[in-house]
Amino acid sequence: MVQDRIRKLLALSKSPNEHEAAAAAAKAHALLAEYNLTMAEIGDNEDTPDTDVGHMTHDSRHSSPWVRQLWYAIAKAYFCDYFYYTHSHRTHHTIIGTETNTQLACAMGDYLQNTVMRLANTECRGQTGSFKTGFKKGAVARLAVRLKEMRAAQTKEVKDVKNSSNLPALYEQNDQVLAAYVKETFGALGKAVSRERNTSSAGYYAGKAAAENIGLHAQIGDKPKSNLLN
Repeated sequence: MVQDRIRKLLALSKSPNEHEAAAAAAKAHALLAEYNLTMAEIGDNEDTPDTDVGHMTHDSRHSSPWVRQLWYAIAKAYFCDYFYYTHSHRTHHTIIGTETNTQLACAMGDYLQNTVMRLANTECRGQTGSFKTGFKKGAVARLAVRLKEMRAAQTKEVKDVKNSSNLPALYEQNDQVLAAYVKETFGALGKAVSRERNTSSAGYYAGKAAAENIGLHAQIGDKPKSNLLN
């Protein structure tokens, strides 16, 4: 039964193995979209659709600007909103969206952040600190573009399936609901000030090249589709 399969995948999405967690969450989301199911329909309550907005929080051990850029790009790719604050060299991420989308965004955030760190540690051995910093910034810059392209591709797939001409209105409605939730729950948020560091251009372009081989959802063979509020 597909509901049982999704439940098992969602359980795996809480795995301490970040790659396994991201792959399981993305696979679960792909099955939800394929069979037109909601999170509620695989649980006990079959009457409440997965359109209720909430938020999830997650901490990162790093407070560098590239970490926040990555999480922001991931949140947008999964039709979520995002804000953060930093404290004691940690970044506290808040992802706002439906339950399914926030779960996916947090799983992918862990997976991609750890992947960038691992690649920087292995590919930048013997290089300067500015090269390593540039590598991580370049990798995230390329990932942000790829995530934006992924969202655009998902949007096209949904439009092709639904043959709907009012998708822009649905996306606008989604953004409005997220913004209203943020305002009501957290109030007015301040704007971040980025402190740029000197980085190596060679490291930056090396990072961009390395990011081409980082799996987004290709590692599980299915394309995850995000739920839209409607």
